[in-house]
Amino acid sequence: MHIQTENWRGHRVALLNNSADTRKGSRRAYQTITLGEIFDAADKPTAVDKKSARAIIPSSYKSPDARVYAVQREKGSYPILAADIDKGNVPLEQLEAAVDAIFGKEVASLIYSTSSATSDDKKWRIFVPLAEPLPFEIWERAQLAFFGLLRAHGIAPDETLSRAGQLILLPNVPPKNRREDGTPIYYEFSVAEGSPVDLARQPLAGAIQRLAEAAQANEAKRTAERTAMALKKALRPAVGKFSPIERFNADNPLEDVLMRFGYQRKHTQSVDWRSPLQTSDSFATRVHLEPDGDYWTSLSGSDAAAELGALSDKGHRFGDAFDLFVHFEHEGDRAAALASISEERGKSTDTGDIVAHPYRPTDPATIPPRRWLVDHLILGGTVTVLTAP
Repeated sequence: MHIQTENWRGHRVALLNNSADTRKGSRRAYQTITLGEIFDAADKPTAVDKKSARAIIPSSYKSPDARVYAVQREKGSYPILAADIDKGNVPLEQLEAAVDAIFGKEVASLIYSTSSATSDDKKWRIFVPLAEPLPFEIWERAQLAFFGLLRAHGIAPDETLSRAGQLILLPNVPPKNRREDGTPIYYEFSVAEGSPVDLARQPLAGAIQRLAEAAQANEAKRTAERTAMALKKALRPAVGKFSPIERFNADNPLEDVLMRFGYQRKHTQSVDWRSPLQTSDSFATRVHLEPDGDYWTSLSGSDAAAELGALSDKGHRFGDAFDLFVHFEHEGDRAAALASISEERGKSTDTGDIVAHPYRPTDPATIPPRRWLVDHLILGGTVTVLTAP
């Protein structure tokens, strides 16, 4: 398949004046910049403090809410793959060789050192254009495949760059890292002209396929675990029927609740998440999917300060889906949260939904001898309904 060499240069991404540039509460969209303009300016890094340096979101979505990760996941369109290399003091020649091996020598790319890089501690950013912009779900998988192939070449990328709204600072060497005449003490870059990325080319295509298969297998496993858990709970004897909290957790899978309240998953297959309360870029919340009930644990200081969930004997926070509902939906008021789900449950019953309940004759004197067809589960001479998701 022939891919047009120059078309990618006109693709645009959202441009921010600096990392603090936010349009929250505004109706003004962000500016944009073309990939061609970014590549052409690589030899002219700006000379401002890091906090004043221009940045991009690698997506063309530019509305005032462009920095909201959930919005970018839904509406973002991503025309480049990107990597951030902050560890390993990797030489430029090793990066160039890795990019050529992963994408092919005919593919266009831009590599430049970051504002905090030095000759003894090299740090880099890599841009590789795509033939056509991708929706987030496909772009995320391509990013993770790219990262995996970099690791195979002995290069450790920062995986936070697979997040939907992550900022990327453009080429900049601050004044403190320049000589008296204004020239950079250290700055390196490499521009390769050529074609955009072909996602069907090996080894990238194989890496993407393996990630897709792993995601499918993990999702099937999670679905099976949820089904087994729901069935186990549904088949409890009447004396062990759900409490309101158990019912809430059964009806609201933990991973769905995490996403509902703005948690960010490290990557598609990960059990590690980033709390919306966190101020760091770490993924300090871990999900545990267990047959007897899903729960989460958090090592985040921000979660601890907010008293999210409960405190374990090891000093970290933990809880279930209902604990998240209490905190984020009811500002920590557990009684209000319980009243809320009880009210919703009552409405469900009033509208004719079938709810499991024990056998309760109105007059004990009229109770006939019980004839169990299935011990403490199906009673002879009655209408019995077993339900499960």
